Amino acid sequence: MPLSQRIRHGDQPFSNNSPDQHNRLHTVIEHHGEMGIQRPTAQERHLNILTGIIQHEASRLHHLEKTPMPIKRMNFGYLLGGLLFLLISVAIAQEEGVTSETRRLFLEPALCLMLLMGIWSHVSEKKWLMVGGVILTVSGVATATIDYFLEVPELQIVNLSILFVFSLVSTWIASRHLLISGTITLNKIIGAICIYLLIGLNWSMFYLFINLVNPDSFHGLTSTVIGVQFSELLYYSYVTITTLGYGDITAAKPIARTLAYLEAIVGQFYVAVLVAWLVGMYLSDKGNHLNNS
Repeated sequence: MPLSQRIRHGDQPFSNNSPDQHNRLHTVIEHHGEMGIQRPTAQERHLNILTGIIQHEASRLHHLEKTPMPIKRMNFGYLLGGLLFLLISVAIAQEEGVTSETRRLFLEPALCLMLLMGIWSHVSEKKWLMVGGVILTVSGVATATIDYFLEVPELQIVNLSILFVFSLVSTWIASRHLLISGTITLNKIIGAICIYLLIGLNWSMFYLFINLVNPDSFHGLTSTVIGVQFSELLYYSYVTITTLGYGDITAAKPIARTLAYLEAIVGQFYVAVLVAWLVGMYLSDKGNHLNNS
């Protein structure tokens, strides 16, 4: 039987204890080398190692594709999709002439439910905080519904205050989860984008409160209706946080101007530092995982 077949079948042709048998084994190996069986070069060994890594990763990815992903694992992905859909829906509703009261009746509860499922699900171990989130959601939906049918101006302020508190706390919970818990994942990077959108949303409510307390704080608003002003100031907020500055709506009074440039500073700092750090950590973790594999 050839040497290769004997070794493959578990037959040990030589003992590990005899020097003579070691010499005989070395002679056989040299004889095989003379017959054309060559040892792999360093380049071939590196290629074999790389091929093994690729096969391992392909097998791991194939396994992940067959494994169902829990909803909580990609909660920020669903939240980002919901927020983008909500913003686009507001624009389409405006184009179709849907009144601001009708938009609020449907879109505000949708926003509260998205935040509750996408962000507040992470605080399920803190029952009191989860209960508070549910209470804020129910209160926001109830006040929006009552205001739609009764048209009470004071109730609009209450509804806006509830929405502002709920959105602000949601941003805090998402930021805490992003910075404190676990390793950096793709879900957390998507969460950073969600927080960026929520910052713009919170700032638009700041602007609306200022304009209610101190009228004419902004030039370019086309209506005195709270719902219309909120949509226009939401647009102004995202234009400001991204430092586009189109100029169709401008801050006219000192407090409004101060908030505007503070939002621009926060937006640039957030993108330049936090998001870049998260992406860098994510790529570093992937590289370390590949090296360890």
